Amino acid sequence: FDDLRQGGDCALADLRFENAIGARQTQFIHARMDMTPTRDQTGRLVGVVGQLRDITEKELLRSEIARKAEEAESANDAKSRFLAAVSHELRTPLNAVLGFSDILAGEYFGKLENDRQREYVSLIRQSGAHLLSVVNTMLDMSKLEAGRYELQMEPFRIGDAIATCEGMLGLQAKQKGLTLTSRIQRDMGEVVADQRAIQQVLINLAGNAIKFTESGGVVSMDAALEGGMLKLSVSDTGIGIAADKIAFLGQPFMQVQNEYTRRYEGTGLGLALVKGLVELHGGSFAISSRAGEGTVVTILLPADGSGRTHGADQDNATVTAEFPPRLKQQLGGSDMKMKEDVADGRAKAKIA
Repeated sequence: FDDLRQGGDCALADLRFENAIGARQTQFIHARMDMTPTRDQTGRLVGVVGQLRDITEKELLRSEIARKAEEAESANDAKSRFLAAVSHELRTPLNAVLGFSDILAGEYFGKLENDRQREYVSLIRQSGAHLLSVVNTMLDMSKLEAGRYELQMEPFRIGDAIATCEGMLGLQAKQKGLTLTSRIQRDMGEVVADQRAIQQVLINLAGNAIKFTESGGVVSMDAALEGGMLKLSVSDTGIGIAADKIAFLGQPFMQVQNEYTRRYEGTGLGLALVKGLVELHGGSFAISSRAGEGTVVTILLPADGSGRTHGADQDNATVTAEFPPRLKQQLGGSDMKMKEDVADGRAKAKIA
């Protein structure tokens, strides 16, 4: 009433009555009163018109929604703790499997009898390495979801991170008959970020590109500076993604299934981990793709590491990607030369 006396146009009052009628299975009846003033010619309050509405059902629904949200959050936290515990428990025996399979493959304590034994030891090693990779990804995802992933910010050269990625994936690309290239803007200097996390981002993106690109295709990793932002792009000439499926990518355990991708293994955690690590740096993540033509994933990160505390400023950053991937039109060339300017400097091209 005091608000109305001071010139207010309307007022609301939420009331709660003890349910003495017993017609409902609720302890209280919730009501909302809408009050409208009537005034004389001088503007003085002379009366109030009130309308009382029963909002008990809405209040019950609101309480139920709050309870369900709390249960969902609790279940999510329990799931994250479970994944972290299981991942730690699995990594210890997996490291033993990998170590002893390496010893067997190296034949340090005696020669293996035949090629079949060597093949089986190699398969044990490959399967263990794949499982360890999946476990590590699950552990990183659980840390991200639980808010326990800590960035170790340090200055480093982005070219070193890309070179590490090429070294790890070069053989895999070669075995598939792919060309793995990198183009880095000259005189980039050092950037400030978590080097391990950036390498994980590049390995996941380039690994995905290699997985979904057929023999004869090209996978490229580009790096450049644009207005204080580090721009990383991973492009391929692979099977691509339909436009209506792109929105689902980046969600944990989400895999875009079709007649082409069903034959490729994976957990659907790779892009979710990439997205989480990029957001943790205060960066932005964008995918541009066309089915049958290829995919370009573009990432923008603050080059000075400032996005770690000001990530919200980057949420609306617009990322544009060239499409289709630039390397597709160079497949016909015999020398496979990369002659393209990146940002303000000339790009260095290297084929792994």
